Amino acid sequence: MPISLPRALRRMAGRAFATAICGLTFAAVSPAAHAVFIDFDDIPRLPYPGIGDPFAFDYHPLTNEYLSQGLMIDDGYLNEYWSGYEHPVSGPNFLLGGAILQLHFVGTLPTFVSMYVSAGIQDQLTLAFSGPSGFLGYVFTAGESYPDNPDQRPYEPNQFVTFQAPSGISYINIWGYFDRPADAMIDDLTYRYAATAVPEPPSAALLGLGLLGIAWRVGERRKSRSTKEPGSA
Repeated sequence: MPISLPRALRRMAGRAFATAICGLTFAAVSPAAHAVFIDFDDIPRLPYPGIGDPFAFDYHPLTNEYLSQGLMIDDGYLNEYWSGYEHPVSGPNFLLGGAILQLHFVGTLPTFVSMYVSAGIQDQLTLAFSGPSGFLGYVFTAGESYPDNPDQRPYEPNQFVTFQAPSGISYINIWGYFDRPADAMIDDLTYRYAATAVPEPPSAALLGLGLLGIAWRVGERRKSRSTKEPGSA
């Protein structure tokens, strides 16, 4: 007696197969890269506590506030563009660096990073970036330095700086030419991740493909038996 799959099982296999095909097609045509944008304006700056130096910059440090977005900050402080500042990028806040500001990326590493960079004392800033295998390179901004510095250029505010590394960027260290704290000013930080790989089919889709294969084999077996029965064409 021929073996047949229940109708419900055949329907389930068909639906799962269709799901698998749609999922694989979507993954193949839309490996969109993920991007993160941080302008530091989503966190209200703490009011000055009224203790110590009234010009203190370090009473509102930023550390793990953006950890959910893959960023840790070391020796960085939330600050506001002061009244009369002529070149704000986006207000009211920006990230102010101490002696050496570090942007440390955690989890999946971005392959592209950009930011707007200014210097509080208008000196040349050095931005050194590294990846999983170590140091990748330097970027120098235009600004004041010693006369014999071959990279010296007239200062420009809000210099647009970019970094790119196919293997990923682990961290960026930023410091001024004269090693002064409260110098590097960072705003509108953007980083992008590489396009996602095509994922494996979900388990339900694999089950559907397996069931569809069983149904096909049973159908072929029924055809074979019908041709062997006496009186068949």
